[in-house]
Amino acid sequence: MKSRIQVNRYVLIAVLVILASFSIFLAFHVYRNYGVIARGVSGIALLFLLFFFGKRSNLDVSFEYLLLDSQKWKYLISAFVVPILSWFACAQIYEMILFLLK
Repeated sequence: MKSRIQVNRYVLIAVLVILASFSIFLAFHVYRNYGVIARGVSGIALLFLLFFFGKRSNLDVSFEYLLLDSQKWKYLISAFVVPILSWFACAQIYEMILFLLK
């Protein structure tokens, strides 16, 4: 029974290595031949992560709490960085859509 579990573990490791190798190979070729598509997909992933971060970070607070909080810097940095990243992501997605429609 123990040898069967060990064989299953080796098979799983081999499948994971093959899948990771294939995904790296595919990503390399897509980026090399269709860079606009790769940047658009990265933009979609960035927007998803920004929404996930915004939902989980509890940065959506009232002005009263913001005035009373002693660590205002995290809100100010977030208010500066998040729109920049959102614009970059939206621009990449827009370029990908234009490329696909062309």
